[in-house]
Amino acid sequence: FVSHTGVSSERALELQAFMNDNRASVGGFFARMAKSAVSENLFGVLGDSFGKKGPRRDIAAEVSSARAVDENEQTWLEGRIDGNGTVDEYDEALLAFIEEESGYSR
Repeated sequence: FVSHTGVSSERALELQAFMNDNRASVGGFFARMAKSAVSENLFGVLGDSFGKKGPRRDIAAEVSSARAVDENEQTWLEGRIDGNGTVDEYDEALLAFIEEESGYSR
């Protein structure tokens, strides 16, 4: 599964301020960490567990999509297997595995 969601501008500014704060105070450091952790994670976890539910992920659809061999993967695979002009036992094992998992057949 590949998914990346960038941080918001507001969150980026918070993180930058956190990194730029170079005061030597262990207590202040832990206070800033706790504030960040609580606001970002704890309430999000509690909200997910006890509050409003977000849209449910369709795990089966994500798995199915991840199993499909797309055009870029197919091009890469063909280039690697055809690169030396022969299909050896390792190539055959890889192709059998890919066919079993995704249905892709060469």
